[in-house]
Amino acid sequence: MDKRRIVEETLHPGASVARVARAHGVNANQLFGGRRLYQQGRLERKTEERPGLLPVRVIGATVTEAEQSTGTPTRRTPPFNTQGSS
Repeated sequence: MDKRRIVEETLHPGASVARVARAHGVNANQLFGGRRLYQQGRLERKTEERPGLLPVRVIGATVTEAEQSTGTPTRRTPPFNTQGSS
């Protein structure tokens, strides 16, 4: 049973939680709890429903010779202030 899909059915305008619960053979109280989790963003999607990575193309970027030979980006700025602070 896909809890997220059933909970989403109850969020449609005019939907009855009790009717949706009966249609899926679950207790209405379970759906009310599921709705609360959904609204808090805590009702997870199944792994196959999670969005995947999208291809990205960076325009206008330059690649140094070192990056081309190693395939690894070089650090252009220090990770923190390396100037001595007294």
